[in-house]
Amino acid sequence: ALPVIPETPKRRSMEKLLLHLGFIRITQLKCHSLYKHEDGRVTTLPGYRGKKLAFPLLKLILKEINLAAPQYNELLKLWD
Repeated sequence: ALPVIPETPKRRSMEKLLLHLGFIRITQLKCHSLYKHEDGRVTTLPGYRGKKLAFPLLKLILKEINLAAPQYNELLKLWD
């Protein structure tokens, strides 16, 4: 079986996904936003509006929020 490769989203889609999962934006650091979940998970989202996130950054964010690629791809379909 081939590995599931996550699609790279635009920043706004990723922000909607984080908010849907229960993350809240706790601070804005210049062009980056910091999101935190009540269970302690934290991630940073760059503020490059209209651009897609780079694949290595996407992998890091998915690891930080503890979300597998198949579930991520299903949720992303809600906003893309």
